[in-house]
Amino acid sequence: DRTYFWWRAVAAAFMLRPNPDTLLLLERNRDPLLRDSQGRCVAAYVRHGDKAVEMRLVPFSVYGSAALALLPGGGPRLLFLGTEDHRVLQE
Repeated sequence: DRTYFWWRAVAAAFMLRPNPDTLLLLERNRDPLLRDSQGRCVAAYVRHGDKAVEMRLVPFSVYGSAALALLPGGGPRLLFLGTEDHRVLQE
């Protein structure tokens, strides 16, 4: 039902819209490393673990190339990386 969807979207937007106090709190606690990145950040999760049962694992170098392609002109200044495989960090 379109009406139900519209009201859910309005409610979600209201609940997720930060007020001035929340924005100030976020600004005060912003990580300097993130601030210095000037918006040139990429986040990636490299799932290796049990995924190897389902498919061939994608090496980290592919993720690195994709991160560079996302931000042309120097690539990211900051990469947030999540993984359950310590070998990814060694790559």
